Amino acid sequence: MLVRVTRYAVIALLLIGELSLAAQEAIPDTIIRQVSRILERVEENPQAAIDDLADLLERRRRSPAVQAYIVRQKAALLIREQQIEQARDDLFGVLDGQEESFALPLRLMLGQALLMLDDYSRGLQQLETWAANEQTPDPTGLFLLGYGYLRMDQLDLAIARLEDAMANLEEIPRSHWIELLAYAYARADRPADAQRLMEDLIARDPSEERWWRQLAAVLLLLEDVPRGTAALSLAEQIKPESFEQTRRLARFLAHAGLPADAAELLAAALEQVDNQGETPPTDARSSTDAAADYLLLAEMWVLAREFDAAVAALEVAETMNPDDGKPAMVMGQLYLHWEQYQSASQALDRAAAVYALAEPEETHAEVNYLLAIAHINLKQYDAALVALDRLAGDKAYDARGAALERFIANRQEMSR
Repeated sequence: MLVRVTRYAVIALLLIGELSLAAQEAIPDTIIRQVSRILERVEENPQAAIDDLADLLERRRRSPAVQAYIVRQKAALLIREQQIEQARDDLFGVLDGQEESFALPLRLMLGQALLMLDDYSRGLQQLETWAANEQTPDPTGLFLLGYGYLRMDQLDLAIARLEDAMANLEEIPRSHWIELLAYAYARADRPADAQRLMEDLIARDPSEERWWRQLAAVLLLLEDVPRGTAALSLAEQIKPESFEQTRRLARFLAHAGLPADAAELLAAALEQVDNQGETPPTDARSSTDAAADYLLLAEMWVLAREFDAAVAALEVAETMNPDDGKPAMVMGQLYLHWEQYQSASQALDRAAAVYALAEPEETHAEVNYLLAIAHINLKQYDAALVALDRLAGDKAYDARGAALERFIANRQEMSR
């Protein structure tokens, strides 16, 4: 099972907020004041408040609107105190014989109480009546309908109501709403939709262990065994307590095919290190190590196709460790990809200068080959030939370098 769906785990979070019936009906001021005084003492003795509301209700049997107002407050307290059967009976009592459009907040509460008592058939009936008569149904009530249908194994209706609930939310959907819809998708043999939702959740907080387990279950349903296994591995190591653990978790995220999530996690960890005054170098973490972390971050951003973020990370890495030419070389590759040849040539020139100081046997032909391409696109043919001269003796680049030299010769011939 993708999500363990229990009565109180879901419903306890769904108690509808206080909706004043006094604003909808002509409730006497004396009744409003009496109810307010009772509710002021509710924290001291909840049962006494319930009893006082019951007494007040007995004295005001003539007006259905007044009854509804008092029962609304009393039923809310009863549900809070886990006296759900009594709340159900009180709500049925005040709604009995009334039109379907009467006191709709009470009908919504009655549907909720019935679901909490596992009376799904009658609960759904009350909630559908509420939804049919409410001009703009509250998303929470629509979610309750989806939950009820899911418990009744009516998956299509459950999915439709849950999707409606999330579509009508003005804020970001709550995590347990997304989990329940993902569970419904998985049950309805729609694992790809479930996977999408679980990945959205993980993007919010990659440190939530159960979401990784649920994603793993979906991936295994899709027979994506490598990523499913990776997600299960992540679930076992999910609570990073140190920067090293966070880095390891980020690597797992990238391996699981979620490089953007990996990059965001690592970037947040690096920012936290900086904010704590531990900006490298320190005794525990050298500038070389820190530069390697930013280089790793850049690689994750590249995989996520977030090139501006990748360049920013590469610039930090290059500043922290100017003796390493790789950040500048990767930056040059990115600029070539964007066809920003001037920026590419500048970055690759810096990389080539660093590599020129390396051991003699390290020719670093790749950076000079890329540099030559950048100069050619800028029509800087003499500079390109200088870079190509550095390829001499490199078997891997001999043929490609010769081809570029012939191309330059043809261009120079044509320009004469």
